[in-house]
Amino acid sequence: MTRFCAHKLIDAIQDGTVRCWNSAAAEKIVDLEDRIITAQKFHAGHIDNLPPVRTKLWDLPPLRLPYPVTYIEFEVADVVICMLARESDENAILLDAVLFSEGEFLANGVTVVLREGTQTQIDHDLQDGGMSQAIGDQTLFFHTFLTALNCVNVVAVDNPPPPKLNRKRSVKGKTPLFSFKTLHLKPERKAKEATIQGGADRAGPRLHLRRGHIRRLDDKQIWVQPHMVGKLSRGMVLKDYELSRP
Repeated sequence: MTRFCAHKLIDAIQDGTVRCWNSAAAEKIVDLEDRIITAQKFHAGHIDNLPPVRTKLWDLPPLRLPYPVTYIEFEVADVVICMLARESDENAILLDAVLFSEGEFLANGVTVVLREGTQTQIDHDLQDGGMSQAIGDQTLFFHTFLTALNCVNVVAVDNPPPPKLNRKRSVKGKTPLFSFKTLHLKPERKAKEATIQGGADRAGPRLHLRRGHIRRLDDKQIWVQPHMVGKLSRGMVLKDYELSRP
C-alpha cells in the first residue's frame, strides 16, 4: 500500500511537532506549509525502483520542474523523504526536505540550490559529514525522478483521495488527504522494450536481473523496466545493489 505522508506533514507543522535539527529548520518549516498544500504532488515510490544513480552531484545535466512548485515523496528503507522543489527568481531550483521515520518528522533546515552549469550549493554550513552525504543522496534521487518523468514512455497518473474519507476528515477538523501523481509505463512500450533488451543478449550470458534504467536514444529517452535476461542453462547471477542511505 502506498504511503503518502503529505497530510501528516501538514498536521505536524500546524501542531508544532516537527523535530527540527537546528534553529534554521525551526524558522523554515512554517514557511513550507502553504507551499506543500498548493504544490503539485508526486509519489515516486521506493528508491530501489528508480534507475541506479551513476553520476556525481556536480555533473547533473540541466533540470526542469514539471510544475513551478512540486512536492515529491520517496521511500528509502523505512524512511519517507518528503521533498519540496520550487523555482526561484534566479533561474535555480530550491529543494527542502523533511524526513518521516517511526511516526516522527525531522527537518534539517538545509535548502539545496541547483543551478544549470554550476556545482550544487547549500545555504547552511554543514559540519556533519553524514548529514551532508544524506542530502547529496536525496538530491540525486530528486534528479533521477525528474529524468524518469521526462521519458517519452512514462506518464503521470492521478491518484485522487476517496471523497467519502475526506468528508469524514473534514468533519473531524483533520487535514484532507491530497491527490498525488505516480509514474507509470505506457503499456504498448513496456513489452516492446523488454523484447529489445532480451534480443541484445543473444550470445547467451547467465540468467540475471537487469535493473530498471533509462535508455537515451538520438532524440529521446525511454524507461526500461527491470527484467530477467540471459539463459538459465548457463547458470544464474545474483547481485546485491547498495545505495548510501540517509
